[in-house]
Amino acid sequence: MTGRRTTDTDVHEFSCQKQQTNSSQFQAYHQQKRQQQQVQQQQVISATAPSNGSGHHDDDEYSMMMLMALNNDTDTNFGHHNHEPVGGSLAKLVLTCLAHFPVYGTTVTVALLYALYTLATIFWRQFHARRAYDADAGELARLPLPPGSVGVPFIGETWNWLRNGAKFNSSRRKQYGNVFKTNVLLMPMIKVTGHEFVSEILRGEHTKVTTIWPRSVQDILGEHGLVNSTSAIHRFKRRISSRAFTRDALDGYLVAMRDISARNVALMATYECPKVYDMMLRQTFDIAVNALLGLDIPSSGDGGVGDGVGDLDELYATFNDLVKNIFSIPYKIGLGYSKGMNARAKILGLLQGYIEKKKSWMREEMKKCGDKLLEEDGRKYIEGGSGAVDIIIREEMIHKMKMRRKQQDRDEVDDDDFEIDDLTMKEMAIELMFAGYFTSASAITSCILELAQHPEVFRKLECELQQFGFLNSDMTSSQDGEAAMDSGTINRMSYLDKVVKETLRVKPPVLGAYRRAMKTFQIGDYRIPKGWVVIYNIRDTHEFESGDEVEKFDPENFEKTTNGPKHSYIPFGGGSRMCIGQEYARLIIKVTIINMIRHYRKWELVSTRSLDMTAIPTLHPKDGFPVRLFPRTQNNQQQQS
Repeated sequence: MTGRRTTDTDVHEFSCQKQQTNSSQFQAYHQQKRQQQQVQQQQVISATAPSNGSGHHDDDEYSMMMLMALNNDTDTNFGHHNHEPVGGSLAKLVLTCLAHFPVYGTTVTVALLYALYTLATIFWRQFHARRAYDADAGELARLPLPPGSVGVPFIGETWNWLRNGAKFNSSRRKQYGNVFKTNVLLMPMIKVTGHEFVSEILRGEHTKVTTIWPRSVQDILGEHGLVNSTSAIHRFKRRISSRAFTRDALDGYLVAMRDISARNVALMATYECPKVYDMMLRQTFDIAVNALLGLDIPSSGDGGVGDGVGDLDELYATFNDLVKNIFSIPYKIGLGYSKGMNARAKILGLLQGYIEKKKSWMREEMKKCGDKLLEEDGRKYIEGGSGAVDIIIREEMIHKMKMRRKQQDRDEVDDDDFEIDDLTMKEMAIELMFAGYFTSASAITSCILELAQHPEVFRKLECELQQFGFLNSDMTSSQDGEAAMDSGTINRMSYLDKVVKETLRVKPPVLGAYRRAMKTFQIGDYRIPKGWVVIYNIRDTHEFESGDEVEKFDPENFEKTTNGPKHSYIPFGGGSRMCIGQEYARLIIKVTIINMIRHYRKWELVSTRSLDMTAIPTLHPKDGFPVRLFPRTQNNQQQQS
């Protein structure tokens, strides 16, 4: 056999053939990988591309952009990440697109926003999960959170709450049950409805829950007042404040209350269609300042000088700025929050001048009376104060005298011996102004609204007013009616009392009350996490307990000899934080309704839009409730002619 010598050329040719074979195999392998990657890329495009309305995604520009972005992402192996959370894949997709293609069309922008929203949603849910964790929860940690929704990222359900008011609670109760979770004003919260669950919250005051309000409310109303106090200091402040709402104190307010209300109600006749809510706001504010607080501040048109601490019209405008912005984003850059805090500063300055003047006068009085004020004369001296601020100052100064006596006798002070400084006193006064102003105006407006819609109730009230001497036998207004308006007479008017109670059942001024969980505890089958806000719903509890009858206005509901379950009727709250001014509120409502019926034989709604209510800061008609009035004197003159 003849052989041929292997040359360098042969070796080179063999090497080239081998490289070509390996290259073909390599190209085939990568062709297969590219096909697999294209399928995976198309799946991503289909999942994120906007629909054309028929369920198909046919935007060629979008597909090209996405393919370019994905092909440039050399570190992303979609086959490996198929089991990662959606947020991980979307995050890489977003970062890739932002790195390579900073400017896209509208379609891609929407896709990016959707991806960012998804990431924000994941963060929002994890935020609530972390807030719900409590290492000390023990066996309670196994219980689920109540059902519900925490809304959209960083907003929660705040917008729905502001827009829908009472319907927000009732709609979610019907969807989730009597205990549900939500997020309002950036606060994770649990809302409860029904006497059973409300009772658990009220009984757990100071042990399971404590008071809390949104940050803006705490800042604007103040952290040192009664509402934001807890435990022993709360009991101390409540005891002192309650002195301003004794029966004798209410009788002292009644004269000013009756006169201011009569003037305001008569003034309504000078308008073609007065707005009831606006008129009642001004009336209750004037009463709160001059009767309840006893500040004696005149209006600019009164010509008086009062205590010289300001003008009532200016104070009214300032206080409105405070109240309108009480629920706001608690940052100084927020326009509403800044307005509220500026209004607060002005009112504190006004009150400081008044308090200093009162204290100076009282020190002189106490020097004259000496230790007599520590005996029986002290109670008479306190109750002789002209208004809540005066009474609280007297109570506080006598309390300090007693503390000094204790220190002299025992050289020690009890743990529950507290003092009320000027700032605390001013913030308590602001709280009283707020409660006696907005909530009272809300309840009065709601009562007038119900009477406009229920003439049969109006007629029964007319008969009762006639029976007690406020109307003559021919239904004209009695000249002696105003003089007969004393607390004894008003308290005997049983049908008027039922009308007021029914108004507060159907339309309570405040929808609910805020609490904060001091520890993780159980309600029903659910876990209430430590630190979460807990709100018991007032209006929704009335609706739940009344069944289908909640919207039916019927004062005879309070004719029953037996009451419903405890805490099934809670217009003034309950437990240790029940409103101390509830008798004041009932009195001002009754006085106003008596004056309205004495002056007008009927009133009518101008528009059904007045039935559309808003709940912030308290319940009231969105349009202010304009009415058409029919004065009694005008009607009688027409009959005589």
